[in-house]
Amino acid sequence: MSCLRAYVQRYTPLLSRVQEDLQEFRAASTISRARQLAEATGQHFNADRLPQYFTGDLDGPVVLVHLNPKQANAPAPPSGWQTTARTLEEYFDACRHFGARMYGPSSPRTHRSRFDDKQIQFLRPLGVIDLRPGAQR
Repeated sequence: MSCLRAYVQRYTPLLSRVQEDLQEFRAASTISRARQLAEATGQHFNADRLPQYFTGDLDGPVVLVHLNPKQANAPAPPSGWQTTARTLEEYFDACRHFGARMYGPSSPRTHRSRFDDKQIQFLRPLGVIDLRPGAQR
């Protein structure tokens, strides 16, 4: 069962945008807001795949915001959750539980990301997330 219901009232503007973009992407395989943002900023944004608005708990004690974490300037194959999330609930749960799915005890331990490694190196000394001692990935 989705945990989305607990967040809807607090995050209505964000979740409304996510819903609009998800519906547009499912209908047209593109997101016009991403194209407009790329045009306005001169930066690359993947309009041909679902964005990852957030990862983790929106009510968490620490929130990291990354506008565009070094994506390639070419289409990249979408992650599995990006092709299977059909509803706002599925999309929300996939983003909220991203860390557990990719790095948690029951994960396949096959996900590799230089970006995520840098985040872990940044967060570890702050002691804000319960990371396994000595774990590099």
